[in-house]
Amino acid sequence: MNPFKIENYQLLLSKYLGAHDNIKNLAIDALFVPIRILFHFTIPDCRVEKYKQKFYLTFILSVVWLAALSYLIVWMIVTIGYTLGIPDALMAITLVAAGTSIPDAYTSIVVVKQGMVDMGVSNIIGSNVFDLLIGLALPWFIKSFFNNGYVVINSAGLGYDSFILFSCILSTVNNYFF
Repeated sequence: MNPFKIENYQLLLSKYLGAHDNIKNLAIDALFVPIRILFHFTIPDCRVEKYKQKFYLTFILSVVWLAALSYLIVWMIVTIGYTLGIPDALMAITLVAAGTSIPDAYTSIVVVKQGMVDMGVSNIIGSNVFDLLIGLALPWFIKSFFNNGYVVINSAGLGYDSFILFSCILSTVNNYFF
């Protein structure tokens, strides 16, 4: 699709701002039109027959956008904290942690209401395990290559948090199998 033709934008706007039952839904959809247009032109829709074989490109570009938007969110939170005189650690604990935990909690609630309790518990624990093993460990592992094999971590509570998470996993596995 040519991003310079006005017809393409009219098609997108009619697609995203079509029929709405109230003004609130219309306003929310209108707010997200710019990002949807950006994603439309930068991420191929692998549900369309033309792009079915490019699913890997859809995945890679989605991860790239996720990384870029995550960086932007963290940068904005640090800037807001600096402006208001709030330390970075406190801003990270409250806003970033809440921003990542609330969607996980909501997803788990929806799945549990559908009767799949195991999936709800797995989602919460799996998300935290992924955060620890990939979100923390992978960047530290990569940094260790550029830092003569070690990384200095300034966190006294990391061992405690890891112990609690490991205890939760053991408890869940114990309850499931025994």
